Amino acid sequence: MKRTGISGSLTWNGKDFRYGTLTDIPTTHKLYKNDTIITSGYSQEFPEGIMVGFVESASQNSGDGFYTVKIRFATDFNKIDYVYVINNSFYQEQQILNKKMEENDEQQADNQ
Repeated sequence: MKRTGISGSLTWNGKDFRYGTLTDIPTTHKLYKNDTIITSGYSQEFPEGIMVGFVESASQNSGDGFYTVKIRFATDFNKIDYVYVINNSFYQEQQILNKKMEENDEQQADNQ
């Protein structure tokens, strides 16, 4: 979320091209309709700061302290004529390096 810097997981159910679902947003943060959703950069697939959509509504999950947020996509996917498919030629190398970093972090945690 652009305003708060909080990140979550975005999914699309494959049915309504206008809406997606954002999960893992802590209820300790106030949400407002039309808050801007951008990419965080935590994913290997999407760079940071790309506009995704806007908060449409939010509901609090019972007992777990997180919201389920309905977002309205910024792009009208029903009107797209052209798309670019980008082949990341460094994807395999990035995956190997990420795995090594995770293993190193786990090893350091075990040593503490």
